[in-house]
Amino acid sequence: MAHRIRLRKPWQRRDHLVGGECDPDHLGSEGANTVAADRVDVPDPQPEESGGQPTDRARVDRVSYVRQFHRPSGLERHDRVILEIGAVAGRISRLSINNLKISGFNDQAVDDQGLPSEGQAGLRVDLTDQLVDHNELEIHLVAASDPAGPPRLVGEVNLWIIEAG
Repeated sequence: MAHRIRLRKPWQRRDHLVGGECDPDHLGSEGANTVAADRVDVPDPQPEESGGQPTDRARVDRVSYVRQFHRPSGLERHDRVILEIGAVAGRISRLSINNLKISGFNDQAVDDQGLPSEGQAGLRVDLTDQLVDHNELEIHLVAASDPAGPPRLVGEVNLWIIEAG
């Protein structure tokens, strides 16, 4: 049996300018190239305006999303916790939990338009062994080669608890 936890809100989204000086491994931190830091819900399909003034979204080529959450309660020894990331505008460049880079995910599961490749339901990663009582998830996106807008998490982000059976 599986149980879904929707990671809908609150997320912190930081938009980063094209060509800004920034270490790609630390996109989640404020930097000189950060043009906006907003609290958003995910899915986050539309670019928003900042402070009533339009932000130059055409120049945003990197975006970082940060979400904190507690370890799901009631997990049994052999239960698994799977992170599922739906469609993105752009592509996932880095994924981390508790400041630990998650490697081995297949960023080819989504194409340049952020749509899952044929036969793919979206990106799924097992987080079970990385979870602690209080967790911080970071998802870093970069613009597609021919972007229609800034990178965004346009699909749902969920945790799936897969019970051992």
